Order: sequence, then C-alpha cells, then structure tokens
Amino acid sequence: MQASRDKEQNKSFSAQGVRIVSAEYTEVPALTAALAGTHVVISTISLFAIDAQVPIAEAAKAAGAKLFLPSEFGGPTDNLQGVFGAKGALHAKLREVGPPQLLVYTGPFSDYSWGP
Repeated sequence: MQASRDKEQNKSFSAQGVRIVSAEYTEVPALTAALAGTHVVISTISLFAIDAQVPIAEAAKAAGAKLFLPSEFGGPTDNLQGVFGAKGALHAKLREVGPPQLLVYTGPFSDYSWGP
C-alpha cells in the first residue's frame, strides 16, 4: 500500500511547505510526534473505524492541540442506539481523554450529496 506522503497528488502540498508524516492510528507516541505544533486536529476517519479516534485525541492532547474535531459530519448522535449510539458514547470517551472537541453537524446524507 502506498503511503499518503508518497502519492503524487500530495507532493504539491510538500512543495508549499506542508509537512506530511505517517503514523499508525494506534501508536500514541508516534501520533504525538506527528501532531507536534498542531493547533487543531480534524478527524475524517470512516464510521467503521471511529474507535481509532481515541488514540488520535490522546495524541492531540499530548501534542498540545487546542481543539479536536472528531469525524462527526451527519447529525446529533448523543441519544441514539446502534452504530449511531456508538458515536455518542465515543464523544463521551473523547471528552475524557482529549482536548476540547467541536462536533460539526452537516445533516444526514451529506457524504452522498457532496461526493463525486
């Protein structure tokens, strides 16, 4: 599998001064190093891997980030059951371990409306 930093479309970012690094989502020390100097961390992880946001939030806090935006781009999920209820439970865990968080609700089906 090709790393994001090695993809041709990302090389233009490097040319503009963007630092592209790789780290495993589960390795908090590596993520902390990767996030050093970052003020805001925005997660765009798939719904099927949302638990990976816990170590990312932990690393964001350890790196000194001031704000964490978890991957929550649908509607409010705090009092729901099933997979969406899991997102609400995750938010509670993120509040425990990470920096302050901002939940962005774009409405249902935005992934499908704005997708290619």
